[in-house]
Amino acid sequence: NDVPGRDFAKEAANKIYPVAKDVRILDLKEIWPELLEHGDTTDVIEHFGDEDGLRMIRELANRTDVYRASKKSKTAPIIVKASDIPYEPPKWLIAPYFQRGKGTLIQADSGAGKTAFVCAVAAHVSNGVPILGIPIETPGAVLILSVEDDLPILRGRIEASGGNLDKCHFMTNAAGLTFNSPEIEQAIKQIQAKLVIFDPFQAFLGAGVDMFKANQTRPELAKLFEMCDRNDCACGIVAHTGKSRFEKSPVNMSLGSVDIPAAMRSIFQIIRNPENEQECIAIHIKSSNAPKGRSIVYTIGDRGGVQWNGFSDIRPEDLKFIANRKEREKSGVTYENEPLVQVFNQLITDRPGGGFWSYSELKAEGAKILGFPPFSDLNDLRTRLDSGLARELQQKDGLIVTHSVPGKGNARGVRIERYKHPQGYQVKISDG
Repeated sequence: NDVPGRDFAKEAANKIYPVAKDVRILDLKEIWPELLEHGDTTDVIEHFGDEDGLRMIRELANRTDVYRASKKSKTAPIIVKASDIPYEPPKWLIAPYFQRGKGTLIQADSGAGKTAFVCAVAAHVSNGVPILGIPIETPGAVLILSVEDDLPILRGRIEASGGNLDKCHFMTNAAGLTFNSPEIEQAIKQIQAKLVIFDPFQAFLGAGVDMFKANQTRPELAKLFEMCDRNDCACGIVAHTGKSRFEKSPVNMSLGSVDIPAAMRSIFQIIRNPENEQECIAIHIKSSNAPKGRSIVYTIGDRGGVQWNGFSDIRPEDLKFIANRKEREKSGVTYENEPLVQVFNQLITDRPGGGFWSYSELKAEGAKILGFPPFSDLNDLRTRLDSGLARELQQKDGLIVTHSVPGKGNARGVRIERYKHPQGYQVKISDG
């Protein structure tokens, strides 16, 4: 019952607050208003006796409000040298896709195969079997919270992907929980989970949190990842993409504030394979603590089980082009009748060795071939090539088209070449 005691109580409460179910600071003067300065629980018990003293303290605890840490109560910042901070390498569940103590976002349109993907990942974590040779570094139990699929459906998907059903756990009535409900950490501790999955993101924010406001979403995610770090488990969060997704960078396609993907250390974008609609591709579009992993190709089979088909060379920067290609094909413009594709193929046919064409020459030659100019201006030409057409020309027709190339008299234009595989060669090694 003095100033140092009250200060120490707040300091202790702030340190206990992140890990305890709840914290309460008791004011003993509410039991005994005549308690002397520097008095404590021993004085209370000596005055009222063991039985009554302990009963009064318990009753005080029951009616005292739960302590809430505030920014004002945080320890004052201090300056430390980088050399005094020990280096800690990332702790991986599945490198470089799922990091323990951090968040991985799995975002996609409805029906793209994101829930099947996370169920398959859960299956591999539960049984320890590598995914396409990628090891599960800390196999073990998985906790899944979903409000979009019935539990029997999820069980079927995990079982069909070869999971250990005794190590995969669900929480019933998950719709009433938030990311930071104490029941979730209790469950993680109980089963010693190595991975916790939330599906979908917005269902676990809580009614008072606006997912489009960064100042509201970031604290919730920070507390979630602190909890995962305390329990040494990875966190996977399934999210829906917005309608204007392809107008944004690949990282910011999910619904909500841009602070949501910013808080994640890893992000997958799942799409249907543009060459085969039966296949899904999980493209690793963000990896904060390691080089991005390869894009993973899979097929969803009976009961939602996943078969891993290998890797794809589709990159994050190809997503916008793939979306544009689909939109153009809906309007009847296929790759083969793209004006620039026809022009480039005709030019390389007329000049098999390839070469340089200035922008004005390209536009004039294109107009002769098509009967109209193949592009409106330089920005239109560069944008179409950079958004994936140049890559598609190389993949489908073996053409390498490079724009902004200098020519004679510093004129700028494009260079068109046939792609050639390296020829085999032999080196004679002398006998010495």
